Amino acid sequence: MPKVVKTGPGGAPQIPVCTGLPRIWRNSDGASATREILSYELARGRDRLAGKILVIWQFGARELAFANWELLDMSLSQPSHARFFPPQANEQVIVSGTVAALAAVHRPGSVPYADQIVAMHLVDVNGAPQTGNESLQCVAYVWSTRDNVWTTAARLRPGDQITVRLRSWADVSEKYEKINRSDMDDPELTVEEPAWAEFVK
Repeated sequence: MPKVVKTGPGGAPQIPVCTGLPRIWRNSDGASATREILSYELARGRDRLAGKILVIWQFGARELAFANWELLDMSLSQPSHARFFPPQANEQVIVSGTVAALAAVHRPGSVPYADQIVAMHLVDVNGAPQTGNESLQCVAYVWSTRDNVWTTAARLRPGDQITVRLRSWADVSEKYEKINRSDMDDPELTVEEPAWAEFVK
């Protein structure tokens, strides 16, 4: 008897969920979003294609008519460790830092998605392990919108001082990478290993 493939939001078959295959998924922008994630990971030195002989790419048929089919670089690069702090797997670190930049935040109700995650760039990071007097930076994803309501992060501005708990993005990506996400425009930042940030109450 063939295995039944369950469907998720929007009717998207969750083939990897049923088969145990590794996956990259995003809700929205089927033509480019998942390809961008793969491109970023390869640029960070994480070879998601290693040992793979087949890639299944799923998207809505409407993308063929209306989407932006930009060409993306899929070259594998060496990981960068230059003054950027990525938490290790299964590690949680409370740090303080200064917001240098925040990716674009959607206005609630202006897009068909109730939740959004955005990338932010932190500088002068304190609380993370460091060598000597080096100044640490970090790129982290954080909730900007939940149930069509802006979070604290949505109102951040460059220069704001914040304290957050950082976790490795790899620890939470299975849960959060399917959420609509806004990344940095700066290519130098998109290749850095990201973290997941939660505000400390």
